[in-house]
Amino acid sequence: MRLRIFLSLIMVIGGLAMTDAQSVKDLRRYVKRGNRMMHSGERDKAYGQYRKAYEIDSLNTTVNYNLATSMFDAEWKLTKPDNERDSVMNMLYQRAGDPVMEPNAGRRSMAWHNLGVMYQARANQSSEQDKTKALQQAIEAYKQALRNNPHDDEARYNMVLCQRQLPKGGGNDNQQQNNQQQNDSTQQQQQQRNDSTQQQQQPPQQQQQQQQKQEEKTNQEMLDQLLNIAEQNEKRTRENVDQNKQDGQRRSNQKNW
Repeated sequence: MRLRIFLSLIMVIGGLAMTDAQSVKDLRRYVKRGNRMMHSGERDKAYGQYRKAYEIDSLNTTVNYNLATSMFDAEWKLTKPDNERDSVMNMLYQRAGDPVMEPNAGRRSMAWHNLGVMYQARANQSSEQDKTKALQQAIEAYKQALRNNPHDDEARYNMVLCQRQLPKGGGNDNQQQNNQQQNDSTQQQQQQRNDSTQQQQQPPQQQQQQQQKQEEKTNQEMLDQLLNIAEQNEKRTRENVDQNKQDGQRRSNQKNW
């Protein structure tokens, strides 16, 4: 699985009706810095720059795409399951692949391609119960990539690979029941092993649980912040549009008959 890397400068300002030249200048500067940091392997710093650009224009497809791409781990992989991060990346890539927001079919294809990579990576790390769903999501994302760019052979290859990994019948009830029985049996065995070594493992488990809770809290805060920024920018866009309509009406009323 390989990502489509599209770290470009802003060509067109996205959904905001911005007339502030300084905001446009700042937006370009943050994206340019983020691109430079991404190429040098400073993924966390690049994420910070793209976040600043996102705060200026949360509807810009390049910003959404680059921000989502910066959230991959080293070597463009997702090494640890993280539902909150996946939700944010899903939202960002879907915006970048939205034909209303992004007129360029090639860029839309790249966004859907990367979304397919994300779901395919999750399928490889998921339990049997969740694997089918992740594979189906990856397949749909690759289909969208191919609709926008029929020449994306890697997306086609990855899609076929995911289709072959699906249980026969696409995850029918019998298969799901068997998977559930296997999971229950595995969980029972694991519980027995955990009970026999509970005292020895308790301190590391507590530390791991605290770390997991902290990561979940951080990820939820990140998701809430991104959504809040988007809502504020969309509200500001509506206000600008309404104000422009009012100004236009005033000018129309001042014309001579």
